[in-house]
Amino acid sequence: MSWKGVIIGIIALIILFVLVIGFRGGDSDKSGTSNDSDQVAEVFSRAGKISSISSDRLEINSNGTFYTVLVDSKTEFIKRTIPKKIVPRAGKDFFKPEPISLSDLNVGDVASVVSNIDIGGRAEFRADQVQIVIVE
Repeated sequence: MSWKGVIIGIIALIILFVLVIGFRGGDSDKSGTSNDSDQVAEVFSRAGKISSISSDRLEINSNGTFYTVLVDSKTEFIKRTIPKKIVPRAGKDFFKPEPISLSDLNVGDVASVVSNIDIGGRAEFRADQVQIVIVE
């Protein structure tokens, strides 16, 4: 075998090695999480049962963790009503959003609070939107 063949073989092995190393991490999620973790890179909403309400805040209990949700004049409040009996062809009226106010919320309601900023790791944050779902 000539030196030219040996050099070509070595170059081919180096290229193969670089390709294998380059693709080795291909199983990780590009959003900032890995398959081994429940951690997420960004959080913009929380859901939980309302445990207290005051004029400028509410507290929600999300699986045993309490969050203080600040509300103000810019916070949008929405109620979605789901009928206990679903009528076929309910169409656009099914799960229709209805604007409400802070005074329409009750302790014990399940709420989903949404923020336009990353609230991950925060126990207190301002909500841009608060949604409750009622089954009637």
